[in-house]
Amino acid sequence: PDDLRCVACSICANACPVSVIHIDTHRGADRRLVLDRFDIEAGGCVFCGLCVEACPFEALTMMHGFELAAYLAEPDGAARGGIVVVQEIFGVNAHIRDVTDRYAAAGYLAIAPAVFDRVERGVDLDYTSEGIQAGIAIARGGGLDFAKVLADVRAAGKHVGSAGKVGIVGYCFGGSVTAAACIQAADVFSAGSGYYGSNVVNMIGQQPVVPLQLHFGELDHGIPMTDVQKIT
Repeated sequence: PDDLRCVACSICANACPVSVIHIDTHRGADRRLVLDRFDIEAGGCVFCGLCVEACPFEALTMMHGFELAAYLAEPDGAARGGIVVVQEIFGVNAHIRDVTDRYAAAGYLAIAPAVFDRVERGVDLDYTSEGIQAGIAIARGGGLDFAKVLADVRAAGKHVGSAGKVGIVGYCFGGSVTAAACIQAADVFSAGSGYYGSNVVNMIGQQPVVPLQLHFGELDHGIPMTDVQKIT
């Protein structure tokens, strides 16, 4: 924090969804709070930015310094709103870029964040058995922090927020991310639509805060209908 502006009010700590902000204070001679220690557990911080938004004195800034790539497509005229397109396990490949372009053609400021960048930059895989295995290795290999993926799509949503209300759409891996965003990032997204997200079944104990539409294939052997029935 900026010590000149921080008054140790603890609003940021109360806003933190993972409880990693710690503040120690004492009362000065004039009974005002004096900041002794401000600490964030770096290993537990998900860089969601809620503490920054909550600070009434603008004393906090994000300092993690990570930058990820994103594919941005702009509409020809005034934007109807913003939309975040979340990739499959194949990265921001030609198909996802085309989907993003089509949303822009429909009038939206569209962005596809490269959420695999935290593990491997520039992932652009083909729809082959080799591509599937490579994508699964990144998505499920243990190196990808799902909480940070949510932080990245949240950042993408804020980037296109100037266009108005922001929606989120995702496919495969991105379908699960979309569901999670509608549960945890209602401050950024107004609605979401997820396609064949296999991990959604593990979220059935949580309720979306914004409208969420989910799509599954009846003949999709990758996601059993028993899981779909649990979700619905």
